[in-house]
Amino acid sequence: MSATAIEEDALGEVRVPADHLWGAQTERSRENFSTGVDPFRVTRPVVRALGVLKQAEVRANRQLGQLPADKAALMEAAAQEVIDRELGAEFPLVVFQTGSRTQTSMSANGVMANRAILLAGGFDEHCARGIEPDTARIAANLNNSPMLVTALSLHIRYEKAARNVLTARRVEVTLREAALKPVYVTAEQFGAWVRPVDMRHKLAE
Repeated sequence: MSATAIEEDALGEVRVPADHLWGAQTERSRENFSTGVDPFRVTRPVVRALGVLKQAEVRANRQLGQLPADKAALMEAAAQEVIDRELGAEFPLVVFQTGSRTQTSMSANGVMANRAILLAGGFDEHCARGIEPDTARIAANLNNSPMLVTALSLHIRYEKAARNVLTARRVEVTLREAALKPVYVTAEQFGAWVRPVDMRHKLAE
């Protein structure tokens, strides 16, 4: 039996082949849609198109200043390997998937991210070696995640909480600012109810 690595997704732990680049969601799709693997596997032209698409996304985000040059270079290189059909064995999924084809896109993201990490020299603590985590962006994304309104919905009902997210996205303000403007909650209530640190997944010691 080949070696496996234990990864997690929303459904819990899943064993992923340690000698491949795909992640937990890809492995679940392999398990759930295991019929017709050979005749119905996602074709090489589709995989190549994914590489072209992901590489264009990387370049666009770099040009917009949303992605640092060092990270972009690694991700572009990984995407290029997909385009050049060097990573074909890392795309094992068949065409039978859920309607949105989420697994295909997630699989491509995972393969390219893991390949970029290897190109950087592997992991060092919790980040690719030689790459510094953008802690400010991580904090901003965490503190303004739409998922945070789950905590609000317990107090102001789901409809208002959902409207809070839509307002924040439409007028480009934080969830907190959007919640305070129509006085759904007070600043004190928001601070007490919406605590990202209490909602995160707790890593094993």
